[in-house]
Amino acid sequence: MKHSLPATTGMLVNVSFNIIDTIFVGMLGSGALAALSVAFPVQMMLGGVAIGTGVGAASLVARQLGAAQYEEASETASQSFSLAFLLGIAVIFIGFFYLDDLLVVFGTTPDIMGDTFDYLSIIIWGAPTIFLMMMGNNVIRGEGSAMVAMKIMVAGALLNIALDPIFIFALGLGIRGAALATVISRSLILLYVVYYFIFGNSMLKISLKWFLPRWSVVVEIYRVGIPAIFMQVAFNLAIIFVNRILGGYDHVAIAVLGIIVRLQMVILLPCIGISQGLLTIIGFNYGGKLYGRVREAFFKATMLAFVFSLIVTALFVIFPTTFIGIFNREPELLVLGSYALRIMVVTFPLAALQIMSSVLFQGIGRGLPALVLAVSRQFLFFVPLAYLFEFWFDLDGIWFSAPAADLLTCLIALFLITRAFKNLGLPFWSYLWAKILRQQISTSTSSE
Repeated sequence: MKHSLPATTGMLVNVSFNIIDTIFVGMLGSGALAALSVAFPVQMMLGGVAIGTGVGAASLVARQLGAAQYEEASETASQSFSLAFLLGIAVIFIGFFYLDDLLVVFGTTPDIMGDTFDYLSIIIWGAPTIFLMMMGNNVIRGEGSAMVAMKIMVAGALLNIALDPIFIFALGLGIRGAALATVISRSLILLYVVYYFIFGNSMLKISLKWFLPRWSVVVEIYRVGIPAIFMQVAFNLAIIFVNRILGGYDHVAIAVLGIIVRLQMVILLPCIGISQGLLTIIGFNYGGKLYGRVREAFFKATMLAFVFSLIVTALFVIFPTTFIGIFNREPELLVLGSYALRIMVVTFPLAALQIMSSVLFQGIGRGLPALVLAVSRQFLFFVPLAYLFEFWFDLDGIWFSAPAADLLTCLIALFLITRAFKNLGLPFWSYLWAKILRQQISTSTSSE
């Protein structure tokens, strides 16, 4: 709870910011909402690259600190900042020359092309700032300063919420105002991140002498970071592919998927918050060869995330119209959105196991199983099933492909974690049943 609750709180605030951002844009009409739905996965992919690199750096920093390698941990942190800056410059270059062509690939329809371009062009120019802020936040969490990382996320979200109505409505900038609010709020928070590492209580010392990328450190960061990037990018690439299918219907279907993705974030991001706390604990204990604590932390984090996901999923299934209506109350969107939401989120509690399993492998430095889990749900199952089911069942098939993908990915996760704990000399299933049996005995005794 010490490491996960601050991260989870920060993630929930971040979800709130994104939902409020979408609500403000939704006031501009379903067309603007559809444009944001197309832009959103692209924006999240950019963030995914930064978060994935940050996760790789955080995992390495945690393992190095667990092994008392303090100078090496500071070098890793310095390297992560130089990587973030270089990645941001690369995004600006690609966006400047190819954004128009990429928007067509992303599934933008002619009636929302202008709004989508206006939003994404601003986000792309602010990419270095956004990347550096995200990277710093992950490294701060990797050193164990979970409360500081939470305050950074909360402050960024609150700034964004405050700036949204000013730029969108007061200044009359519309959807461009939403993008400007995002970039400016992240830029201001980056100033605090820099202050924390230079003048704050960080145990990591950022130095220019380590800013020139060193191959061995970069490889180690991305050995864990690439699966994390794939997990972030795969989800949003899948949304882009599905948006292209939905473009064959109308922009209302695209807007519905965009709303559901944001509501799913209410489940996903807190689970990711729990997983970020878990990553630090696994890294420290694996670095110290305390494998039993690795298993215990994994089990408890998964149960916590599952219970949370189950409660939120139940609310979505019982009150779908209420949640869809928060964003837009056009009758056609309400009917289609309520129907699709009930179908798509029903298996989302299983995401707890998928996310925690991937983080387990990231924490112990095993990139390949994490990569398998990252791509399985989206590319091995979700996208192919969306195309296949849409061929058989039309629009309904796209909604049903999501729970089918969750069930199949869950089976792969169970297989991989069972084998991983066996290789560490720690049986998983007997441990799980022992925990359940002990809980039943405890409950029975207390009731008597």
